[in-house]
Amino acid sequence: MRNILLTVDLEEFVTPAEVGMDIKKDELFNISIEGFNNLIKILSKYPDIKVTFFTTLEFAEKSKSKLKELLNSGHEIALHGLYHNTSLLKMDKKDVKKELLLAKNKLEKMFNIKVKGFRSPQMKGIDLKLLKEIGIKYDSSLHPTYVPGKYNNFFKKRERFFDNIWEVPVSVVPIIRAPFSWVWFRNFGLNYAKICTRLVFIDKDYVNLYFHPWDFVDINKKPFAGNISKVILRNSGNRMIKKFDKYLSWCENNFKSITMGEYVNGCR
Repeated sequence: MRNILLTVDLEEFVTPAEVGMDIKKDELFNISIEGFNNLIKILSKYPDIKVTFFTTLEFAEKSKSKLKELLNSGHEIALHGLYHNTSLLKMDKKDVKKELLLAKNKLEKMFNIKVKGFRSPQMKGIDLKLLKEIGIKYDSSLHPTYVPGKYNNFFKKRERFFDNIWEVPVSVVPIIRAPFSWVWFRNFGLNYAKICTRLVFIDKDYVNLYFHPWDFVDINKKPFAGNISKVILRNSGNRMIKKFDKYLSWCENNFKSITMGEYVNGCR
């Protein structure tokens, strides 16, 4: 079975803060929420497409009703931390555990669910044993490629494996480790994403892609244009919406779309 695991990291538009821009956090959340609403409109066209939403507690509190509707439609909510701009790797493990457990418990109470999955902010993985201690069943914090200025996971394992909990890496092309999620999807186009998807299925039974809500809103404008790399801004908004719409249609006709939680449950 060839499975598509689509995931979205729900957080404010984080890049401006990462490059030192002084913009109010509420404005950055408004951008992401607008993109999130645009994404929901696309998903409403494809009832067989299921998405795992890795959300910070902060984002969930601002979009509670929308997330409840998505849950009722068969999508999944997973944990992306309490806040996004928190460097978990620099924190004491006890503080990390306390922060993540707080966020997890509040999400579970808010939506009356059991949160099974986790993705670390900035894709910077943490000790899997710690995740197991707070009741997490799977982690998807590994992007096994090289992203300049972010991380170098080029030589890390590309397959899923069990080490206290399941690790479900973001998909990259075999051997050359070419990425094709969010910014690469936008910059290299639909045909590139389709080719990469096919190549991953050569030796895997799933493709795990991730996106952000600001992919689906126009950020290629002031004050971001000129202060943020064009690569990050290019083809956001309507161009991305059209590409993603076509990609979902193609996926629906060729593969099985399931949540990451469903995939992991099937592997046990």
